[in-house]
Amino acid sequence: MEGRQQHNAYIQSRYYRAPEILLGLPYGPPIDMWSLGCVLAELHKGTPLFPGVDEDDQLQTIASLLGFPPTDLILRSPRSAVFFEKNAEGGFSFLKARSSRQNRETPNSCGSHCRTRLECALSPAESSFVDFLKGCLRWDADDRLTPREALQHPWLKELRAPRERQEK
Repeated sequence: MEGRQQHNAYIQSRYYRAPEILLGLPYGPPIDMWSLGCVLAELHKGTPLFPGVDEDDQLQTIASLLGFPPTDLILRSPRSAVFFEKNAEGGFSFLKARSSRQNRETPNSCGSHCRTRLECALSPAESSFVDFLKGCLRWDADDRLTPREALQHPWLKELRAPRERQEK
């Protein structure tokens, strides 16, 4: 993939670390869109969205809000054996159980207005903001919003509209 690099020793602070970094996959500019989504969510909530205590817990914290990582991502990961094991159904499960502290912090029930755990964690939030974050926080880097797409997103357009009206 063009623009993707191999791993360095330390990339991104853990709370904002993209899945491809955790999984040892090639990375590129989409890691910044992931981090942007994490920072915006933290500014909204007042606390980090994915406060993992280590890399195992970080992946499980992400999965608690976004769902289990796609199988193809796990299969491509040179580090999959560090985090996952095959289960009886032929799929994958996490090797280590989450700490009880982390289990308690995961939202267990969402209101009727929430369709996903991510929406529940961000509630209350404008739907266009949640949609923007969903675009930034996708497991697969190829599916994330690009900066160009982000600039065309309704949430950013709404934010820029008052300034653009003043400039005219």
